[in-house]
Amino acid sequence: MDRGFHLLFRQLVCPPAGPVRSPGGTDIVADRLPSSCNKIYYEKEFYIESPGFPRYYPNDLDCQLVIRRYRPSICKIDIRFLDFDVEESPGCVYDFLQLDSQRLCGRIPEDNVKSTEFLSYEKILRFKTDSVNPRPGFFLYVRQLDCGAVSPPAIPGSPGSCDVHVWDREARITSPNYPRDYSNDLRCRYTIHREGEHICQLKVTFLDFKLQNGSPGCYNDYLEMDAGWRACGDKFQGISRTLDFRVPEKIIFFSSDSWLTFPGFLLSLRQVPCAEASESATSGRLNGDSPSCDREFEASTFDLRSELYPLNYSPNLNCRYLIRKVSASICQLRIQFLSFDLEPSIACGRDYLILDGERLCGNLPRNTTRILRFDTSEKVFLFHSDAEIQGAGFSATIQQIECPGGFPPPIDSPTPPAAGSSNSGTSTAPSESGVGSSCNRHFTEIRSSISSPNFPSPYPAGVVCRYAFHLQPGYCNVELTFLDFFLEPPSPGLPCTRDYLEIGGSRYCGQQLRGVTKLEPPFGAASEVILTFISDPVITDKGFYASFRQMPCGSAPPPAPGSLPRG
Repeated sequence: MDRGFHLLFRQLVCPPAGPVRSPGGTDIVADRLPSSCNKIYYEKEFYIESPGFPRYYPNDLDCQLVIRRYRPSICKIDIRFLDFDVEESPGCVYDFLQLDSQRLCGRIPEDNVKSTEFLSYEKILRFKTDSVNPRPGFFLYVRQLDCGAVSPPAIPGSPGSCDVHVWDREARITSPNYPRDYSNDLRCRYTIHREGEHICQLKVTFLDFKLQNGSPGCYNDYLEMDAGWRACGDKFQGISRTLDFRVPEKIIFFSSDSWLTFPGFLLSLRQVPCAEASESATSGRLNGDSPSCDREFEASTFDLRSELYPLNYSPNLNCRYLIRKVSASICQLRIQFLSFDLEPSIACGRDYLILDGERLCGNLPRNTTRILRFDTSEKVFLFHSDAEIQGAGFSATIQQIECPGGFPPPIDSPTPPAAGSSNSGTSTAPSESGVGSSCNRHFTEIRSSISSPNFPSPYPAGVVCRYAFHLQPGYCNVELTFLDFFLEPPSPGLPCTRDYLEIGGSRYCGQQLRGVTKLEPPFGAASEVILTFISDPVITDKGFYASFRQMPCGSAPPPAPGSLPRG
C-alpha cells in the first residue's frame, strides 16, 4: 500500500449565459465574436474569461477588454482570480494579461484579489498571446465599488473645461482647441440636456471630422455615442446620425490617447420634436423600427458600418440608412464591402441588408463591390436583425459616382445602319469584347440582338454592363427572346447575388431565361427599357444571347412562357 490521495473539490459559479447587458438592459456585446476578441463590459458585477476557457486559448491574440464605469460614484474595482494559468516568462513578455501598467502571467492562486483605483470613464485590460505554448487562460470575477458621491480628479492634459453642457435645442460642439489639433490624453463629456417631454430624437451632423484613424473599433482617438457606437478617422464629414432621445440627458464622449493628435471635430446638434420624428419615420420604415440606429449621409465618399461594428450587432434591429445626392450629376453608388458577416439563412429571411431590393446575408468575400443606379435625389438601405443569432456585421466604403450628361453616359456615338442591311438598325456600339464601362450599349433600332461581353466565350469577371433600349415614337414595349442564357447559378435556396441579368427590378441567373420571351415596358419619362448585367470577381460562364424588337403600342403581348423563377 501507499499513501493514497487527497483531492480538493470546488464548485465555481458559471459566467452569465447571455451577452453582457448595460444598466438599461440593452444587449451590448454578444458572447460570440468571430472576428474579434475585444469586449465591452457595462455591468457593476460580471465575469471575464479568456477566449475558449477552460480550453487552451488561441495563439496570436491581442484582446482589448474594456470596462465602463457603472456610474459616477464608482471609485474602485476589485478583480478576484477564480482561475489564472497563462504562459509564464520573465517580465511576462510572451503571454500576459495587462492591468494598468502591470503584466500578469504564470499561475495566480485562486481567490487572490487585486484592487485598483477606477476614476476614469473606462479601464482597459489587454490580453496578448504569442504564437506558441498556449495555456488554459483565466476566469475572473469583477466588481465595481461605490464610494459615494465623488468627483474624479482632472486627468493630465484634460482640464475641467473639456466637459460641456448643452441646454439649447440647436447647438454646435467642437473638440478642444478646434480647428487646431486637440491635446493628448483627453476625456471629454458633452452632456446634452433634453428640452422637455416633447423631444424624441437628437440629430447629430458631422460638419467637420478629423481624428486619428485607429484600429477597427476605434480604440485610439474616438467620439462615442449611444450604446458604444464610435467614430474615428476622417470619413464621417457630411454624415448625420439620429439618436433616440427620451431620457433627461444624452452624453457624447470624446477620448484621445497619448500619441497622435488631429484637428478634431465640429458637430451640429438638433433636438427633434416627437411630432416631427413621427412624420419622418413613416417613409420607408419597416414595422417596429427604432430610430436609434437610423443614419443619414450626404458626402461623396463615406463609411457605412453596422451598429457596434466590429463587435456583434444587437438583435431586433431595423435600421434605415438614407443617402442623399451631393450633386445632380451623380448617377451611381459604388459600394465596396471591406467586411460582411450576417447570420446566413435561406432567402436571407433572418438578418439581412437590403440594397435596391436585393437582400444580402451570410459572408461576402472581402472587397465585394456593388454598383447601384442612383437616379433619384435619395436612396434608402435597410438593415434588419432578428432576435436570435448575430454576426460581426458589415463595414463598407460608399462612393457617389458622377455621370456627366445623364445616367450613365453613352460610351460610343450611334453608328448609322450599313447600306443594304436587312434590319432597320445595328448596334450603336463597337465589338462587345470590352469590359467595365465599355460594355454599356444604347439601342435605338426597332429590331436587333444583344449579348454578354465575349459571347459565346465566357464573359469577364467583375463587369457591370448596362443595355438601354430607346423606344421610337409609336412603340410602347420591348420584346426580348433569350436564345441562349448560361450565368453562374445561385446557391441552393438563395436569390441571384453572384452573376445576374436584372430586368425590371428582378434578377435572373443560372439558365432561368433560356428559351424565354419577355415583354418589358419602358422605365420613367425617358421612354427606355434598361437591362443591367453584373458578374462577380469569381466564377464566369458562357453568358447570354437574345434578340429584341420594339413592339407598337396596342400590340398583343407574346404567349406567356410560364412562371419564371426570379432572383
